[in-house]
Amino acid sequence: MKKLYVLIVAAILLLTLVNSSLGKMETQQYSQQAESSGNQYTLYRMMVDPGGGG
Repeated sequence: MKKLYVLIVAAILLLTLVNSSLGKMETQQYSQQAESSGNQYTLYRMMVDPGGGG
């Protein structure tokens, strides 16, 4: 039972570490993600509607 408790605590610590390190890069990553999804949408529109009518 003690081993399980240690595992849970370790997992929580790991999550907080990952979250804090991600928080610094989050804004930059989000802008890149939004840009790439916009490009994918444009590509999708071009493939579905080659005439560009709409």
